[in-house]
Amino acid sequence: MLGKDYIYVNGTLIPAPASFTINYDNIEDVNQSEAGTDRVTVTRLQKVALTMTFQVTEFWRQKLLVYGRDSQVSLKIGASGSAMSGRFRISSDYLQPYSNMANQPCWTVHATFNQV
Repeated sequence: MLGKDYIYVNGTLIPAPASFTINYDNIEDVNQSEAGTDRVTVTRLQKVALTMTFQVTEFWRQKLLVYGRDSQVSLKIGASGSAMSGRFRISSDYLQPYSNMANQPCWTVHATFNQV
């Protein structure tokens, strides 16, 4: 869980995910010089990939689906975090047979964000 951090997509605070994982990848190129030594060029440090599961109402499900159709979104973790551009994709969404919200159906939405 995110604790005190929150997720903003395109400047909108979205509901906290029920589960959340974050991965950081270093992107680098290794080239060999004529002398046989390796030259490493780091093109970007800590490219972010997020996997999230939300339990939301129909209103938020629709908003998340719209973000998933956008070619690129701005995502920020925490109010003071820096914004990242990337692709927000919905891998699945389904209606739960129960509701944990006040008299509203509960949708489970699985999403990923990959920084570009």
